[in-house]
Amino acid sequence: MGLTQERVALSAGISTFTYQKMENGESNPGTPSNPRLQTLICLSVVLEEDLCRLLPRVSANLEKAVLQRSLL
Repeated sequence: MGLTQERVALSAGISTFTYQKMENGESNPGTPSNPRLQTLICLSVVLEEDLCRLLPRVSANLEKAVLQRSLL
């Protein structure tokens, strides 16, 4: 899209540093990124990307556990 990290971050309402860390998948060194849903929604709008593509995939074990709970 030709957008800089600065432009994406500013448009999404987050700092450039925060956006850079999200691109690397971390929040602090060695700590996985855990952005707020509102931030992901803003990024999906700015990047013109489906929100689902910005969400992590659910592991098979977690999906199985959720399905088992919902069937109780």
